[in-house]
Amino acid sequence: MRILPRDATRSRSHTGLDAEPSLPILDRPAGVLWVDDDPQFTARARTLAEQSLLHLHVARTPDEASEIVAIYGSEIVAGFLNIDLLGEPSTEAWLTETRAHPKARRIPLAFLSARDDLRTRVWAAHEGARLFLNTPVDPTELSQAINQLVALRRAARPSILIVDEDRDFAGALSDQLNAYGMQSVALDDASQLLTQLQCSDPDAVIVDAQTPDINGFDLCRVLRTHSRWQDLPVLIMGRDNRLGARLAAFEAGSDDFLPRHSAPAEFLVRIQTHIERSRMMRERADRDPLTGLLTRRALLESLAARLSEVSRKKQNLAFCLLDLDHFKRINDTHGHLAGDRVLAGLGRLLQNRFRVEDLRGRWGGEEFVVVMANEGMHNARTILERIRREFAELDFQAVNGENFRVSFSAGIAEFPTHGRDVEAIFSTADRHLYAAKAAGRNRIIRTPQIN
Repeated sequence: MRILPRDATRSRSHTGLDAEPSLPILDRPAGVLWVDDDPQFTARARTLAEQSLLHLHVARTPDEASEIVAIYGSEIVAGFLNIDLLGEPSTEAWLTETRAHPKARRIPLAFLSARDDLRTRVWAAHEGARLFLNTPVDPTELSQAINQLVALRRAARPSILIVDEDRDFAGALSDQLNAYGMQSVALDDASQLLTQLQCSDPDAVIVDAQTPDINGFDLCRVLRTHSRWQDLPVLIMGRDNRLGARLAAFEAGSDDFLPRHSAPAEFLVRIQTHIERSRMMRERADRDPLTGLLTRRALLESLAARLSEVSRKKQNLAFCLLDLDHFKRINDTHGHLAGDRVLAGLGRLLQNRFRVEDLRGRWGGEEFVVVMANEGMHNARTILERIRREFAELDFQAVNGENFRVSFSAGIAEFPTHGRDVEAIFSTADRHLYAAKAAGRNRIIRTPQIN
């Protein structure tokens, strides 16, 4: 197997026990650009944004929106434009100007409109809208839209697995992908496909139709029988572009068929489209709607891939189990709506305060999990301690308007020190969490001393 060039993975320093790991605790929260003049709608959007620990930057004209982008562009992670307010010509002019701005060209946008005709939706799609929301927008739909756009903005670079015995061809293909901002890994032994998938967890697979021993069509069939890879975009590339080959590819479950001599622009647009659609579908299926974090099922699937990766690289992995303190009392005293705000608040904090590659999920109820690859218990505790302090200072509002604060406790376990499988690592983290609760709550424990 040959690993093609890719960017070095960002990692925290391991310069000693006293070295403080980097953590993006921001002076200002990430922002959402909001272009609308309805005060009630804007107030509702501001509340939803603040629950997600985001700042709403409000503009009522294209000039105001441009000024916000010029100042805060690097911090804006999503944009919502009322195209009825701006009008189509002004929207088009503003988009042209904004996309020329280096800070703003990657901001995903949602268009808001009271019109729901097909022509307007087609125009919005051509102008690059990721979402089209018909006003008035339901709060739940708006909250999901914010989460979806933020996830798109913060998504890691797409990664592609290329399965092809022709190393020169795979290398040229990899260069094209890297130039387009993607990462790639090349595999010249098709029999190692499942092992490599477990290690790299790619966004898409490109496979040669005529790989030796096992052809690309059969490889695709194998993936479609595997529960974890059934939805993974698979593109088959073939020398034979006749109808029979194309039909065979789609019958095998391939998402697309590309001739090996395809124009680079066509190839890149096709694979980008498949990846974006797959990510949006996965985002809806794998995210807990209240907290915006991974569901338990999605977390376990990703954790298995991380464990495989750190085992192969002989690295550590920190598994952190968090539990909100006295959560039942919060629900009983302040109401279940307030309890939901607490869950959402911790979820957004965990979303905003870690690396893209760190796993964050809702384990169930009021329990959360954070997984940091290539990280030991000491650094993990230092990082999580900052989160604990920040969360304990957040004000939440009860149904009656009263403000209150909440804390959490956590236990940390480490791979491979405390085990090499999920069950063993979770068991240790759970014992450490129990020790933190027994010691008075609102604390993090990695090496408990209890009788």
